[in-house]
Amino acid sequence: MKKSCLLLVLAFFTLSLACTERQDVAPEQVLEETENIRQVAMFEDQQGSRIVAFEFAPGVSAEKIRDHAESLRHVEGRLLGAYFFEEGSRSIPPNILRRSLAIMNAVDLLYDTPEVDKWHFAFMRPFAGESRFVDCVENPQDALCRKGD
Repeated sequence: MKKSCLLLVLAFFTLSLACTERQDVAPEQVLEETENIRQVAMFEDQQGSRIVAFEFAPGVSAEKIRDHAESLRHVEGRLLGAYFFEEGSRSIPPNILRRSLAIMNAVDLLYDTPEVDKWHFAFMRPFAGESRFVDCVENPQDALCRKGD
């Protein structure tokens, strides 16, 4: 009797931990990249809001990057942020975004992690309203661009 009660308590405790543990991005998710634009990190919450980081090869035009950003999978009414780093810069390590607990936490990590260089382009499709694409080299003071060093 004691043994079966102990097993039941242990099973309940194990199931409780499994249900409350945060899940990382599923490894089977499809990468949204091209020959010259490579996906390097992503966070997606259960509602479909996403932050995605890319690196692009030298010579890729702003128009191609904008076209790529506008073609990204998007859930209506959810946030989509895409950040494009020049190849060779210190873009965001994949594991940093995966540690996020919520979409706004992922955004904060992207903007506040000192090991990450400024991105060249940013694209934002907000919860509501018009999407925006910014060249952060030409417009470094734009709200979508990273400030500081």
